[in-house]
Amino acid sequence: MTELSQRNQSCMLRALAAVTQKRTAEIVGISETALSRMKDDDLPRLCSLLAALNLAVTPESYRTIDPEKLRALTVLARESLDTALQAPLDSESMGL
Repeated sequence: MTELSQRNQSCMLRALAAVTQKRTAEIVGISETALSRMKDDDLPRLCSLLAALNLAVTPESYRTIDPEKLRALTVLARESLDTALQAPLDSESMGL
């Protein structure tokens, strides 16, 4: 099992524990026993499949940012900080 596959499985098991197996089974429309079998038999394989496709399971509350946008924001932030650090310190710029 790859590292990504293990992270996927860990994320899914944490989510399952948070929602509860009983509630998840009700939502999916299967018995708790069937869900337990799926968790034991199919989850590792499903997580490996997701990892093979370079997909990661993340909680819905997480947000993603396009890597190109992140690079652009990093450049802008660095330039802004460099400019601020090069500016002479005077009482007006310090809010005094």
